Amino acid sequence: MQPLFDPLRALRSLGLRVSLDADTHELRTEWTHNPSYYDRRKADMWLKRFDSLLKLQLDVPENTLPRTVQQLMASGKVKVVEGKFIRV
Repeated sequence: MQPLFDPLRALRSLGLRVSLDADTHELRTEWTHNPSYYDRRKADMWLKRFDSLLKLQLDVPENTLPRTVQQLMASGKVKVVEGKFIRV
């Protein structure tokens, strides 16, 4: 079985910090370095494709680590159907 894709972990591996604005519930991003064109395009694609999942991962109390995809699946908030994440 293939491991689950975790968009938050993937974005962090590119050097992108992602957080959730407490007032507007929009994603905020900040690069830790000057990314390559390829990394920026990849990050933009993942941010658009996994917007809802990222918001669900980051919607935690202050000073708490974000949820992983595995934690969301274990708690029954997300499931995988035909290779796509579906909110339950």
